[in-house]
Amino acid sequence: SRLSRMQAWSSRRAPSGALLVLCLATCTSAFVPCTPLAGLRLGGAGMKRFSQGKGFTVASLPLLGLKGTAVGASETTDAQEMVSPPPLTSTPPIKIDVMVEPTPFTHVSGYSNRYMEMLDYLDKAGDSVEIMTSDDIENPPSDYKGFPIRYTPGFRFALYNDLCLSFDHTFRGVKMLQEHKPDVLHISTPGFMVLVASVYARAMNVPVVMSYHTHLPVYADRYMGFFPFIVPISWLCIKLIHAFADLTLVTSPQMKADFESWGIDRVEVWRKGINTDNFNPKWKSAEMRKRLCGGEEPADDETLLVYVGRLGVEKRIQDL
Repeated sequence: SRLSRMQAWSSRRAPSGALLVLCLATCTSAFVPCTPLAGLRLGGAGMKRFSQGKGFTVASLPLLGLKGTAVGASETTDAQEMVSPPPLTSTPPIKIDVMVEPTPFTHVSGYSNRYMEMLDYLDKAGDSVEIMTSDDIENPPSDYKGFPIRYTPGFRFALYNDLCLSFDHTFRGVKMLQEHKPDVLHISTPGFMVLVASVYARAMNVPVVMSYHTHLPVYADRYMGFFPFIVPISWLCIKLIHAFADLTLVTSPQMKADFESWGIDRVEVWRKGINTDNFNPKWKSAEMRKRLCGGEEPADDETLLVYVGRLGVEKRIQDL
């Protein structure tokens, strides 16, 4: 079958030490906001070529021998040919379950955009998708693009109250996997939900893709640097958790190099992308430019540098 290679890996026993991460990650990984995923299209043989398509830079990623297309950004090097990615419908639809926290549907962040774009592309590809997340707001959305959203009870993380996280102590993830019977499970990391989701997938022999967005060792060093050996402990947690993954997606070549230097295998880059429909010179506005310059009239040849994002120490805004 198309997923036989991933299933063969899934059937192998994970390192016994991986279960220790349930304790270790509770102390380290969970204090970090989870920023997971972008666009993933599963299919047949893999490749790495990048091209423009439908207002997005689209990339093809190898998925252990599977053909995949990801929403991603990127310049190509001289060694990379500009070729068209395979059509979204080039392979039969598959069933995909997504377990993600915090919710990408009401939590505003960069990873939320990635998830929404991924789901848009999976919808266009005709795939069957079910999603589980946690959200404690009143009347959260019940579906996205027709994909049902299941909710598991969560809690607000004390060190970052905007995040609703979950251990899925009600085992709703198990029910989703049993009922939907997915071909592949996509899990966000780092966080709490990945701890139980990994066990679910291994017990039910479901291939796993993990996407990693918030660089835990950097956050750990900046927020808990007073704790001895916090960085190597963070890397140990990452390594143990990602031993469960058939494929790990990271967001930059530098992060991939970090993972590989710590002995983490099966890592690929999920490149960033820019929506060239929304971010386009056609929206140029002299009025907005003046407003962003504090009401002063800027010269046309002056560069306006704007930061839009969370005010956190790890963002290094002082460097600007």
